Amino acid sequence: MQDEKAVEQELSGEKANQKTELRHSRYFSKFGQKEYLDSLDNEGNLRSWGTFFEDLDNFIAGTEYGSGETASLCCMAAMKILGMKGPISLGVNVVEGTLEKTDLSIRQRKQLEILQTRFLRISGRMNEARGKRKRQQPSIEVEHIIEDNTSENQAQFSEEEKHRFRIQADDALEKGDLKESEASYKKALEYYNQGFKISQKIGDLSKVTEVLQRIAEVFREQELYEKALHTLEQALQIAETHNFTVRKTHIYSSLGTTYYYQ
Repeated sequence: MQDEKAVEQELSGEKANQKTELRHSRYFSKFGQKEYLDSLDNEGNLRSWGTFFEDLDNFIAGTEYGSGETASLCCMAAMKILGMKGPISLGVNVVEGTLEKTDLSIRQRKQLEILQTRFLRISGRMNEARGKRKRQQPSIEVEHIIEDNTSENQAQFSEEEKHRFRIQADDALEKGDLKESEASYKKALEYYNQGFKISQKIGDLSKVTEVLQRIAEVFREQELYEKALHTLEQALQIAETHNFTVRKTHIYSSLGTTYYYQ
């Protein structure tokens, strides 16, 4: 993963020039792109993850050196690592620093705010995570519409068709993240369920476990801990059956957080 042109060596001086700093951020920002992060989850290649972990300091530096776009991508990469192995407090600091960039797009800012909220929750700073949002009360009308049929035979789709469906699923999940950050939990679950059904349809079980974990987080936020644990257990069963090593790490972390607040 290290640049053969030795980006780091160019930054070894006490005062690196702005051009070099921007080049550093631009280079390492590619590891924060969704396609790359998804490939890490799907491949489950521990060697790739190990190399990725080694560049944490470079990703953090990229959030400081870069413009809004490259800094936000470097932040995504850094938060991927910190969300798995911590320290969570560093994650909060990194995303808050990136949010100070004045040239972030509306979408970039919203994505970072969602990350900020999640890391604040994990760190136990629940009141800060909720901010000034009006808290919704748990509602029996919010249904958990997940069907336990992930083991059924999936229809055959071409790679092009699967790619198109994945885009639709990702779009639904992004909308769900937005609604979840606004505490619109029922609407968030509707979008997550859309993503779940699409991912299940094309047999993307790694994505299915990711969606289940997000649904569990919605239940946990509403203090519906039994539903959250049941959903995480579903996700863990799929991850263990198919040896999704990285996804299991995420799920165990979420289980620990849920048991803590239960």
